[in-house]
Order: sequence, then C-alpha cells, then structure tokens
Amino acid sequence: MAERWAEALPGAKIKIVGGRIRVDARLEDHERLEARSRPTPTRRTNVTSGEATYQLAVENAALDKVVAQLEKQINLEIEWDRAAIERSGIAVDQLISAKVAGATLDELLEAVLAGTGLSFERTDRTVVIRPN
Repeated sequence: MAERWAEALPGAKIKIVGGRIRVDARLEDHERLEARSRPTPTRRTNVTSGEATYQLAVENAALDKVVAQLEKQINLEIEWDRAAIERSGIAVDQLISAKVAGATLDELLEAVLAGTGLSFERTDRTVVIRPN
C-alpha cells in the first residue's frame, strides 16, 4: 500500500514506521489519500418524502380518548368547540368504531368522526372539532 501511495503522490515522503505507514505531505495530498481510502457507494438512493398515511382500528372506544391518542401520536393540536358541542347535545365520550388503512390525515379524521354528529376543520397540524 505504501508503494501505491508513493506512486500516487510523488512529492510526498512515505515510509513504514513500526508497522504503520507514515506520510509527510501537503494537506491536499493527505485529503487525496483519505478520499481514496474511503469506500465509494455503488448506488445512490434518493429519498423523497410523500404524503403520510395512517391506519387505525378501534372498536367501541370513547371518541375523546381516541382523539387524544391521535393528538399525541400524530402531533396534532386538537381544539374542541365545546360550547357548540354541548348546545348540540353531542357527547364527546360517545363510543365509536373505525377502521382505516393507508388513509390520509383527513381521511383518518373523517373516519373517526363519522356518525358522531361532529366534523372538523384542519389547518396544517391544528384541527378544530365542532358540530356538523
């Protein structure tokens, strides 16, 4: 290896000292050696982000508990229009069942609120839940 490095860097002083290769050379030469000794990737993978998809399966679970879990796990900010919900006589702890797979965030929220008398309005990560 020392011989190959010496051929690649004719201006450098390369010798073996104590079982190690010692290189006295310019910084640029050291950088060239370092680049040559790094393994090169055989293939580059470009990762692009797509829209997140969600799955959920709940059976007879309290709506407010399900929404609280989604808020925590998906990092949402849920705002309940509690005054309007109470005026409508809708219970936020009513039992719901929902099952979705490969759903967008809006599809997930629609499935959770289906049949509850509630709807949502979403702006980025903020979701406002109110009566239909």
